[in-house]
Amino acid sequence: MTLKVDLHIHSCLSPCGSLEMSPRRILEEAQAKNLDIIALTDHNTALNCPTLLSLAKNTNIVVFPGLEITSREEVHILALFEHLEEALDMGQWIYPSLTEFPYDAEKYGDQVYVDENEVILGEVSVYLGQACSYTLEEIVDTIHQHNGLAIPSHIDRPGSGLLDNLGFLLPQEKTRFDAIELSRYYWLSPFPIPNKEDYPCLSSSDAHFPEAIGTLVSTIDTEEKSWQGFCKALHERQIKAGIFPSNI
Repeated sequence: MTLKVDLHIHSCLSPCGSLEMSPRRILEEAQAKNLDIIALTDHNTALNCPTLLSLAKNTNIVVFPGLEITSREEVHILALFEHLEEALDMGQWIYPSLTEFPYDAEKYGDQVYVDENEVILGEVSVYLGQACSYTLEEIVDTIHQHNGLAIPSHIDRPGSGLLDNLGFLLPQEKTRFDAIELSRYYWLSPFPIPNKEDYPCLSSSDAHFPEAIGTLVSTIDTEEKSWQGFCKALHERQIKAGIFPSNI
């Protein structure tokens, strides 16, 4: 079967995410867009994942808990997991490496985690959009130690993409990335990327507000709608990226 997946979604916990992006609203939008698998990937934290996973239990949508980590080199990398505990442990490892300074929510954006009814449970006082103190290599190692997938985000994008910050993409045997994500700008105007063919490629919405969810997805061919089914499809490259809704 062919499944539609969006594995890069931010919630109201990310400082750049809309307050409308509660786990409940994310799930409603994913259902409306007929998505099969989604991942919640807030900046440097997984604290809204418990609520989203709880809400998704009685739906036909599979949720991968995750984070979008910013490395010391200012490279964004998705960390995706099968189990909630793995994602939360990853967040606990990252958090102490973030620099504390007086946080201004009006200036940088709210960072709240909520329950199933959108009631605020707490607010993170450390700015989550910053780089942590760990290198990209250390982050990849730790993701794999937690049985996760390490996928650099929107590698073609200026500012936070791997190509802009490091200048090149090494072969997979050197990076140990499980895949790479390319932004909508690449798919609208592709260009050569040396060593790109070494990797399975993904595309996701990188949604920061509800309407953006599912506006760019990947499709996978798999026999099982699960973490195992997705990983098998990724390994076998039974995946197609750069899918906009009008193409489906």
